[in-house]
Amino acid sequence: MEGILASLGIKLDVLVAQIINLIILFLVFKYFVGNKLSAALQERKAKLLKLEEAEEAYAELIAQANTERDVMIADASQSKKNMIEEAKQLAEAKKAEIISLAQQEAATIKAKADQAQKAQSDELYSNFESMVKSTAAAALKKLIPGKTDAHQSYVQEITVK
Repeated sequence: MEGILASLGIKLDVLVAQIINLIILFLVFKYFVGNKLSAALQERKAKLLKLEEAEEAYAELIAQANTERDVMIADASQSKKNMIEEAKQLAEAKKAEIISLAQQEAATIKAKADQAQKAQSDELYSNFESMVKSTAAAALKKLIPGKTDAHQSYVQEITVK
């Protein structure tokens, strides 16, 4: 075996010394740095695990918030629809009330107008009657002069009919 190692340019005593140096270097490294490095690696693994858990919790919170948002939007939409429907119903009720009041007012105005028309008609009839009486009396005076009693009885007879 020495022949093979010698042909490769490797000396056995130097190889053993290097292996021993490597073991010593490894032990020194492990003694001074290994525990700290191992603790740092463990701490990093713990932080990565916490980070993954935090990301999962964040994703859950986001999903929950999205669900709550969707529910709130649906509630707001339904509330909006209800408010619009209620406003329509109130508007219809107000419209019916206004129409009713307008019809009552129109009926009152019509009744007053009918009453005023009747009063004017009665006044016109009364004026017409008195004008007919006075015209008949004047015509009788001119046609039949001197008989005032006959004139008055004839005018009375005309107005009674």
